[in-house]
Amino acid sequence: MTARQRHFFLDAFACAAVLVAGACLPLAAQYEDDTLDDHAQQDQRYLERYKQQEQEPEPEVAPEDDSRAEAFIALAEELIRDKNYRSFTADRFRVQTDDPRVDPKAVALLLEGFHDYFDSFWSGTLELQPRESLSRVFLFYSFYKYNQLLDGDWRFSAVRPKGHYLSGVNAITLHTDSAAVSDLADVLIHEEAHQLFGERLFTEGYAIPTWVTEGLASYFGYTFMDDEGQFQAGAIGGKMVALMRGENASPGREGKQRLGSLKKSMKSKSAAPGLVEVTRIKEPAAFYSRPEWSYSSSWILVHYLLHGDDGARRQAFARYLVQASQGNSGTETLLQELGISAEELEAAATNHLKRLKAR
Repeated sequence: MTARQRHFFLDAFACAAVLVAGACLPLAAQYEDDTLDDHAQQDQRYLERYKQQEQEPEPEVAPEDDSRAEAFIALAEELIRDKNYRSFTADRFRVQTDDPRVDPKAVALLLEGFHDYFDSFWSGTLELQPRESLSRVFLFYSFYKYNQLLDGDWRFSAVRPKGHYLSGVNAITLHTDSAAVSDLADVLIHEEAHQLFGERLFTEGYAIPTWVTEGLASYFGYTFMDDEGQFQAGAIGGKMVALMRGENASPGREGKQRLGSLKKSMKSKSAAPGLVEVTRIKEPAAFYSRPEWSYSSSWILVHYLLHGDDGARRQAFARYLVQASQGNSGTETLLQELGISAEELEAAATNHLKRLKAR
C-alpha cells in the first residue's frame, strides 16, 4: 500500500474502498460510452477497461508531493464555501460542509468518539503508529462540486462513489445526498476506518488485499453504536446519532440488510462462492465484479476472525495483519497464522454467519 491511495464508498451495493497506487485511474480517461443511460452496461465496460489497465506494467510512482496535497485541499476549500457553509474543528478533525442540513459539530464528535474506540479496540493486540496531523472532512451537498475532486474514470463513469479517503492528503470527502440520512454515520466511520489503518498500520509500500481493507472498514462501519455514543464490539447495527439538524437519532439499516442478503444467498441453489474464496482474489477488478458477494464475504470473514469461537482467532488475525503490513498477505499466510485449513475456516465462518443477528 503506497501513500497515494484513494478509498471510495461506491453506490455498487452499498460500499467499496478502492486501493490504487498513484491515483484512482489514469487521468483523461473519458469515453463516449460513459454517456450510456444503461448504467449496468456502462459499469461493465468500466470494469473491462480496468482489467486491461491492470495487465499493463505499472509506472513508477513519484514520492508524495506536498504541493499535490495543498492543491487538493485548496480546491476542496474553494468548492465547499458558499452561503450554506459551516464548519467545526475538534481535536483531530476539521469538518466543513455546504449542506445546510448537516451539523458539523455532531460529525466531528462522532469521528472523535470512533477514534478513541478504535484505539481501545486494538489496545494490547496491535501496535499502531501515532496520529500526528488534523484530518480534513469535506461533506458536499452538491454532487457536481464533490465530483470535481475525483480523478479519471471515477469522475466520468456511472460508478458513483458516495465518498472517499485520500491518503497523503489526509482528507475524507463525501456526497451527503447519496446515502440515506440514517446511513451517513456508517459511511463516515467506514472511511475513517480506512484512514486509521492506512496511516497507522498499513504504512509501508505494499498492496494490501482488498478483502482485508474492505472487510475491516465494513466491520467498523456496521458496528452498532448506542445512544450514549458507545460502540458495541461485535454488535451489528447502525449508529444512534443525529448528524442532520432537526433529525432524531436513528440507526442505519444497511448492515442489517446486507447480513440478511448474504444469509439468503448462502441458502440459494445458485449460492455464491464460499467466504474464504474472497481471500484468494488478487485483482481489484475481480473483487469489484461481484460486489454483493465480495464486500459481504470480506465483512463476515473479518467479523468471524475477530469474534468467532469466543474470540479465539483474534490474536492470530492480528498477527496476520502485521504480516500483511510487511507484504505477506496471501491466503496461505492467513491459514498458517490461524493453524487451520481453508475447509475448516470456511465451515467455522459459515456457522458464525448463521448465528449472527443485527439490531
